[in-house]
Amino acid sequence: MWDDIKQEGHYIGQFSFLGETMEGEIVFYRERGLILLKLSREVKDYYQALSMRVSKQEVISGKLNIGWTVTLYHNRCIKNFTRIPSYQQIEFSCEYVIFHNQDDPCRKFNQLSCVVENALE
Repeated sequence: MWDDIKQEGHYIGQFSFLGETMEGEIVFYRERGLILLKLSREVKDYYQALSMRVSKQEVISGKLNIGWTVTLYHNRCIKNFTRIPSYQQIEFSCEYVIFHNQDDPCRKFNQLSCVVENALE
């Protein structure tokens, strides 16, 4: 899977967050081991902006424009910028991400398999 992802890959799509569908992008910084999710939405009034209090979100799922379905886990809000009355930008640092080809993924797993290259070294 990592062979398909560039060193600093940017993947645009739509993500389901707190009952809303928001435009966003996933940014991979492979060398630093960092995964960021940047979401944005249009804000029409002050109360709409204040209604979204964000700190941590366990699971965020979405569909990328390239056709992949993606689920991001253990998301921590690192930026929440609002310019009233035009837009709001929310940025998350994600612990890990899983790509799958189901439209409605199972969000809990009983097994996770990993292949470790050069484990003895």
